[in-house]
Amino acid sequence: MKTKRCRNRGFTFIEIMIVVVIIGIIMSAAVPRMLGQTNHARTASTQATLSSIVTALGLFEAKAGRLPTTEEGLGALVRKPTGLSEDEWAGKLFPAVPCDAWKEEFVYRAPGDADMDYDLLSKGPDKVEKTGDDISLNLTKDAD
Repeated sequence: MKTKRCRNRGFTFIEIMIVVVIIGIIMSAAVPRMLGQTNHARTASTQATLSSIVTALGLFEAKAGRLPTTEEGLGALVRKPTGLSEDEWAGKLFPAVPCDAWKEEFVYRAPGDADMDYDLLSKGPDKVEKTGDDISLNLTKDAD
């Protein structure tokens, strides 16, 4: 008695290649969209971190009566600067000195340019200051 062999042994090479081509077409359309969303998400994350730093600087100023100097930098939000008493220091406001979404330190200068109390910005994706992709919050000088 003869046994029947199953003719369906799996996928042919042509069928596998068609699937690979279809996946390639889908990826060529999807990847650029996902990359655009990644940059948008990093920018939004950096803006949120900037907002948190501004709040922390306000707490520091309210407690110490001054802003951190440029030399103290944002490290003053993590470690008590020399010259401040325990009563004047607002405490550790961040677990570590905050970085932007590209793992770069924020630029902080006090006093700031253009008659501002301080400058606070991220250098953005290109990691170079004073280029078009820098990220900062639009802050105005408080009326005294």
